Amino acid sequence: MTGSLLSQGDSDDALRTLNDADHHRGKVKLAYLAPPWDTNRMVEHEDVPGKPSWLGLMQEHLRLVRDLLSPDGSVWVHLDDNRLADCRLLMNKVYGWSNFVATVVVQNAGRRDSRYFTTSHDYLLVFARDISTWQSNPLPRTAESEPRYGNPDNDPRGPWLAGDLFSPVPREHLRYEVRGPSGAAVRPPAHRSWRFTRHRFEELDSEGRIAWSSGGRPRLKLYLSEAPDELPGTVWDLADGHRSVPPSERLLRRLLPIATNPGDLVLDYFGDSDTAAAVAHETGRRWVDGGSHFVRDRQDEVIAHENVRIQAVTYGEDGGSRSRAGPDRGGTPVGRVGGDQPASRTAEGPS
Repeated sequence: MTGSLLSQGDSDDALRTLNDADHHRGKVKLAYLAPPWDTNRMVEHEDVPGKPSWLGLMQEHLRLVRDLLSPDGSVWVHLDDNRLADCRLLMNKVYGWSNFVATVVVQNAGRRDSRYFTTSHDYLLVFARDISTWQSNPLPRTAESEPRYGNPDNDPRGPWLAGDLFSPVPREHLRYEVRGPSGAAVRPPAHRSWRFTRHRFEELDSEGRIAWSSGGRPRLKLYLSEAPDELPGTVWDLADGHRSVPPSERLLRRLLPIATNPGDLVLDYFGDSDTAAAVAHETGRRWVDGGSHFVRDRQDEVIAHENVRIQAVTYGEDGGSRSRAGPDRGGTPVGRVGGDQPASRTAEGPS
């Protein structure tokens, strides 16, 4: 099976082809859908008899995606307020309400497209193919995600957070006296005791794991490098100065590590952004890009742009955080399949 696939043509045709061919059926670990938000573009479809409504189209999309998902796969639908409630009910029907995982609030730069409020968030509706087998990946704590940590004394262990050395449970044998760098004696407050024995306290102090305030109060250093990984939260602050449609690189860089591992297959169903394929390609994920006619009627431009973008990612020519990329990070660039082909044309990536 090829590693990556870029599809040109109508997304329905492309996904039916993938399902019928059975090459990717039941093997997609993550499906990302960013349907059109400007619903005015779809009003004509809803008002004209015989034309499918937005919900009717989405129901068909979601069913096609469901059949492509692996048993431990998940689908993430990027929406604004206009269609959130409708899509949640629709996904309950297609995937089963028990497979609902979370609604993620994506904070972004505010946009003044309303008379009443400045809109500063979007949503990700997350459903599992089978909630009993799906599992999110914990996220490592970093200096960027944990700004509370600092390193005012240039500790070689890195950033730390001051923790309490006192226990609320008074124990007489743990109410000993200690002396700080100034020589002043320190005892626990009334009705409290130290958390550690005297021997352990002295060990921590000798290792530089206790910070002494100017007033002589000791605090335990809790190091960021030793903090356990944490489950992802449901509020993501991605305010990066522009609207995240097409999806921003920061969004995909947050999403992919949570829902996939290197080597997993990622599907960008609508394919209206080169970012999803580019980030998946660079981080070692295999990917399928839908190249959706439903979003825009510019497939040739999309194909050309995505090929150029992914080549830049592969060879480190697009600058920014991806400038370190090389041929060993994500494989060879995709190439377009030439010649006259059916509506869903594909370009294959690395195996």
